[in-house]
Amino acid sequence: MRHAIYLLVMLFAGCATIPPLTAEAMHVRAITAEEGLSCTFLKNVSYTAKLSGFGKDYEMVHQAGENGLRNAVAQAGGNAYVDIRTDADSLWGRINYSGAAFKCATRESQDLRGMP
Repeated sequence: MRHAIYLLVMLFAGCATIPPLTAEAMHVRAITAEEGLSCTFLKNVSYTAKLSGFGKDYEMVHQAGENGLRNAVAQAGGNAYVDIRTDADSLWGRINYSGAAFKCATRESQDLRGMP
């Protein structure tokens, strides 16, 4: 009986994993729409996934969505994004994140040009 209960718990809990950030995605940041006006718009990107199992931790599901979106922005050549949609269902593990990818001047490039 104990093994049956353990099996049911594993079936419902599942093994959810958060997508790891790529090296480029570690430098991607969220910006406001106003900040995006001084950056170059690249394209809209999205991250859609379903974490396995049932009943996920709220923070874990949203962290997975943010990591996936940041990876998509980096893959598009961007270093910043404006959130368009941040939809995540903790119960079923469904994630649907989208954002506008931008290429913004970095602090280092501003310093090289003598800008404050």
